[in-house]
Amino acid sequence: MKLHRQGDVLIVSADKLPDGAVKKSSIVAEGEVTGHHHQMLEGATVYDVGGTQYVDVESEAARLVHDTHGPHEIEKGTHEVIIQHQLDLAGQVQRVID
Repeated sequence: MKLHRQGDVLIVSADKLPDGAVKKSSIVAEGEVTGHHHQMLEGATVYDVGGTQYVDVESEAARLVHDTHGPHEIEKGTHEVIIQHQLDLAGQVQRVID
């Protein structure tokens, strides 16, 4: 299994796109602080399935880009997008802010 990490975004290989997938914009994570987004460029389609995002790369590879991180080449296939979370000092789960 190949993993790709870019800031607070982790992309892992998936067996297939689940049923009920809804096509969405190419942005996989909004920029909460800086306004910079994690975004898939040409050759990939981003889907939402019940709040979980998937990327389907149709070409040999597609690029995941962000203004303050280097680009990542994501290989052909279906991948799940996982947004990293952490516990704060009060023990509450919160999204990692990148």
